[in-house]
Amino acid sequence: MINEIDKLDAEELLHLSLKAMESDNHDTAIVYLKRALELTPDNANVQYLLAAEYAEIGMYDRAKEGMAKALELNPDMGTTRFQLGLLHITSGDVKQAETVWEKLSELGENHPLFLFKCGLLHLAKDEFNQCHEYLTKGIELNTINPALNNDMRRMLSNIADKITTSDKPETAAEQETGEESDIKRDNHILLSNYQS
Repeated sequence: MINEIDKLDAEELLHLSLKAMESDNHDTAIVYLKRALELTPDNANVQYLLAAEYAEIGMYDRAKEGMAKALELNPDMGTTRFQLGLLHITSGDVKQAETVWEKLSELGENHPLFLFKCGLLHLAKDEFNQCHEYLTKGIELNTINPALNNDMRRMLSNIADKITTSDKPETAAEQETGEESDIKRDNHILLSNYQS
């Protein structure tokens, strides 16, 4: 395969990489995408797909670098911007996520990516009811990306028990036992699980 890869053009490599991604052949997809990027270094879509593959195999620093590069090439890639912010927030860098996500506000208050980012920022602050409200509205309005809706539904499922308890005032016993820190720890685990 490696000897024959030099005979393929960037478009062929892109199509082959997508087929490999569909089959969870991450190593093959990465080979194709790296070669496509050599041929078309200013192709934001190829840069993004390579970064997404790095995220799939747990190379989050390379994923962040690649998504940032894709956004330099094309700042209007909303999904790329959302996913880069998500990588930052799941690694505990909420401020960087907010910075990356600022441009999503230009999409409008009823755009699913804007709503999802608002929901996740509320989740990072343990504001479960607000998170639920934004994610639910985002799911209702998102008719383009069903996979993203499924991910947001999983988020809602994971915080369902927190919604009913977050409205209750904290008792003195809960304050002494650090109940709130347990919720924050659960929140970080939830966000970490979303990376995969």
